Amino acid sequence: MERIFCVCLSSTIQRTVVFEDLKIENVNRSKFFREDASGKAVNSCRVLNQIEKGISSVICPLGKENFKRFKDLALKDELKIVPVLIPGETRECWTLLDFKNQTTTELVVNSTEEFSNFLRYEEKILKSLKKNISKVESILVAGSKPSYFSKDFHSKMARLIKASGKIFMADYWGENLLETLDILVPEIIKINEYEFEKTFSPDKTLSENELKSLIIKKSILYKNIFVVTRGEKSTLASCNGTFYEESVSKIKTVNTTACGDSFNSGFLYEYLNSKDIKKALKKGTECASSNALSIIPGSIF
Repeated sequence: MERIFCVCLSSTIQRTVVFEDLKIENVNRSKFFREDASGKAVNSCRVLNQIEKGISSVICPLGKENFKRFKDLALKDELKIVPVLIPGETRECWTLLDFKNQTTTELVVNSTEEFSNFLRYEEKILKSLKKNISKVESILVAGSKPSYFSKDFHSKMARLIKASGKIFMADYWGENLLETLDILVPEIIKINEYEFEKTFSPDKTLSENELKSLIIKKSILYKNIFVVTRGEKSTLASCNGTFYEESVSKIKTVNTTACGDSFNSGFLYEYLNSKDIKKALKKGTECASSNALSIIPGSIF
């Protein structure tokens, strides 16, 4: 049964290239590579369906020129995509994995397409979002929007989600998040430490105690759940002022791409089932760790 609808505004064809020992400024020959349908919310959708088959689908604006390529990759993973076709090509990202040094390097190759008027495509996305909201319990909106979208597009989505009354998890930051907060408060805001600071304390680098204090203050102000991930450091969270901290186990990582997206999946899935923040943090952390052990971006297998 489908319960979560994901929204991805920056769809990606992800090529993961594996090297035994990557040397910068040298000729490097890869061991192998793979391609996957990707983008933050696409990655989350994949993990959600690995947790429970058929629980999620994802809306994606996709370039007409390489739509079939993206679609075939999505079908391979049994991903249910709701495509909105736009001119040009879906962007590509290249992930370089260095096995010896356990590093992940991501190269983002943006589309060269320029739009004089993208509004009609935005209207298609909003129409599809409105149609699909009625079928699910929760909406996950993850990732920034490309520059050709309207400045207030996140606000437009927020109005639709507010009218639906569904549980809303937001994983984006900066002006887009602040504009959203003027319209409705997502039940869950999950961003990383850098994004939290740049959004809520742009002129000051926070100490550990200051960071914890500000997370608590914001959750009291907005009467919601804030979750701040910090890579290898513990994850911090607050629900209406009640503070939580979840440790992160040290592991030998393979690919750190989409760990945050995988965390989103685990956290939201458990939260919908139990409404227990501690259990949700644990499930999110487990999914992020499993993703870090996989070559596939956005996968717990």
